Amino acid sequence: MNNDHIFKRMMDYIIEDNFKQAQLSLLSDVYKVDNSSLSTAIIMSSKDNIELIKNAAGFSFMSQKIQPYYNNPEKALTDYKK
Repeated sequence: MNNDHIFKRMMDYIIEDNFKQAQLSLLSDVYKVDNSSLSTAIIMSSKDNIELIKNAAGFSFMSQKIQPYYNNPEKALTDYKK
């Protein structure tokens, strides 16, 4: 199952400089895929856009296209601004 749409939706809010909505969007979408309190804690503990991108990319259900952003979350900012 490809869950890239979850990451893209989150990134759309980040690009709009709406961290809280990005966080809530990710929380809502991840809950549908992985109903885990640990996932919720990981998302809600994110303190800024970079940490949220890194945490989102670290979920095992993200595609191989998304997972590299775990080690380089800043690249997601440039890739998704296009």
